[in-house]
Amino acid sequence: MIFNEKHNLIKKLAKDFADAELTPAVLDEAEERGYFDRALLDKMGKIGLFGIKTPKELGGQGSDCLSYVIATEEMCRASAAFGLYISTQNSLASMPIMISGSKEQKEKYMPRISSGEYIGAFGLTEPGAGSDAGAMVTRGFCTGIIIS
Repeated sequence: MIFNEKHNLIKKLAKDFADAELTPAVLDEAEERGYFDRALLDKMGKIGLFGIKTPKELGGQGSDCLSYVIATEEMCRASAAFGLYISTQNSLASMPIMISGSKEQKEKYMPRISSGEYIGAFGLTEPGAGSDAGAMVTRGFCTGIIIS
């Protein structure tokens, strides 16, 4: 695939981060502890990997879906778990707000999700629905989740 300059830059950014930060020693230590160091997520937010598709006026990069996929793929080369952090922040946690949120909700939450201040989550399973998101009846929104 032929990428434009913007796509090449996001590819390099994600690859360089993964190569420098997600070393085998770091990943092995996280596996033993059962969680990742929050500092890694803070770094990902700081360099813009959590707001790739979020408009600039809401604290994101204002980029396209291809940039998001490129960054996710590069991160997954080192760690599928960190690829999921990119996916969750850019899609599962932010898109419901971008699609259905009020202006006030977007202004309040999107900069925090894009920066990594808030780490998003997506609940998919509940009794009676399994993994059928359309059949879920639970409603809720949680902010400020702390990851050690």
